[in-house]
Amino acid sequence: MKERTILIKMFFILIIIMPKFGNAQVKDEHLRLEVLHKNKIGKEFIFGKWNDKGGTETSLTYLGILKTDKGKAYKIMNSVWTWGMSCRSTSRILIFNAKNQYLGNYYIFRESEFTKRN
Repeated sequence: MKERTILIKMFFILIIIMPKFGNAQVKDEHLRLEVLHKNKIGKEFIFGKWNDKGGTETSLTYLGILKTDKGKAYKIMNSVWTWGMSCRSTSRILIFNAKNQYLGNYYIFRESEFTKRN
């Protein structure tokens, strides 16, 4: 019975703590929209500041519009999120529709990551 009580307490502690870890990557939807509204193709916008003690930095570059043969238009953006004391980064290509609604993303592998995996 005592084990069960300890497990229940641990479960509730995790529920309280997990949202803090889950929000490690900054919610940057508003930053993405800000860059799209500025409509400056090829200009890099940097939000936040990474330093050797940690912190986070988001770099967004609007790459332009991709039009399909059927007339659909997709807005393309490059996103690099730098985080942690070891300067880790997550790079993605973000896809939006013509109304600036987020549709999805593609993870970008760095060459060093690819060689480690193969």
